[in-house]
Amino acid sequence: MITELLMDNFYFSDRQLSWQEAICLAANPLLNKGAITQNYINDVIKNIEINGSYIVLVPEIALPHARSNGNVLQTAMSFLKLTHPVTFPDGMSVTVMFFLASTDSDGHLDVLVELAEILADKNNQNLFRTAKKQEQILAILNQPKQIA
Repeated sequence: MITELLMDNFYFSDRQLSWQEAICLAANPLLNKGAITQNYINDVIKNIEINGSYIVLVPEIALPHARSNGNVLQTAMSFLKLTHPVTFPDGMSVTVMFFLASTDSDGHLDVLVELAEILADKNNQNLFRTAKKQEQILAILNQPKQIA
């Protein structure tokens, strides 16, 4: 499901950015495709300002998102890999973002479960942090699932 949502929404940046600029950069592919409005991006930034780094799932990897409030027109996701970490208001640093936009409050649960399963493997976390190309990200996401 994650790979279908990501489609061609991958971006790699060598620029030094603020965390707000990184959120905007991660959201840009979805904004350009008409999946979200600028208000959704503003809501994501506002949520982080109010609630802190709740979006950081594991060290250096975050899942920025917010309630739709009518500002998500199509469920979608983008991926951003930063060479230079951004630091959120409470001091947590991030180099990898999976920016999620869901049209409803339940639409992202399957994505969260899938991403949690992938990130449970510390090797996968490291592979995301060191990836330099879209193909490397897709290889991680398309690995056969381990049966417990």
